[in-house]
Amino acid sequence: MTFPPLICRWPNGDISLVAADSRTEADVLLDDVENPDCAQLLPLSHPIAIHFSLKKVSPGGSIADALGLDDPGFNDDLLESISERAYPVLNDVLANPKSTQKMIDAAIEQERAPIGEKKPEVSAHPGAALVQTMLELPKSVAEALAEMTEEAEEDETPEEDAHLDELYEKLQAEPNPYFQMRTACKLMLVASAQHHITHLGQTIANPDDTLPSIITSFVTCPDPLAPVLRAILDRTIQGFLRDHGLVTE
Repeated sequence: MTFPPLICRWPNGDISLVAADSRTEADVLLDDVENPDCAQLLPLSHPIAIHFSLKKVSPGGSIADALGLDDPGFNDDLLESISERAYPVLNDVLANPKSTQKMIDAAIEQERAPIGEKKPEVSAHPGAALVQTMLELPKSVAEALAEMTEEAEEDETPEEDAHLDELYEKLQAEPNPYFQMRTACKLMLVASAQHHITHLGQTIANPDDTLPSIITSFVTCPDPLAPVLRAILDRTIQGFLRDHGLVTE
């Protein structure tokens, strides 16, 4: 793994630790909490380790309930990075042998205070900027999705004999969200070549069979990416309808 692990310090003082293969992959993981473009990302130059103990758990509990953070729960380098880089005010107060509870409480409140309004940098790519702004996605994620869409749209040789069912199965089985999106884009190309259109939660009926049929399909992808996929599918359907004279610009 060449991309360094990160401490993400959120505006309210909370932190997240993330290890990923790229900034985009890290942003996808952090976006489950909030848009990381509004946070401080602190790269770490050392390995990290987090230690847990197995606790008793009651019926109906989960693995999360059975895990307790050890004391200390972090390796020394990680604990030092959290102390000095994420919480410097609190760290200084706790290091003072004369600190009082009032001083500690004040330091915690200061660390919890917003670190300053940080507006995400908007992508220079028009399509990515639109997706980024509308869906409040991290910049790197929006740019990755825009690139995937362009690659799919530039593919001039979709596999007309490909089986849609196989592509659906591949889409639903793929754990990586970016490969999911690539498969979804290919699925749309193949469906279009076969005069089918895939869409999330919408059916366009063709009762007199004068036009190729449009089928409704439901595909799965991570929640942050679902609106993007839906937007791509919307454009595909609109293009289909325009090509057949059902709508005008």
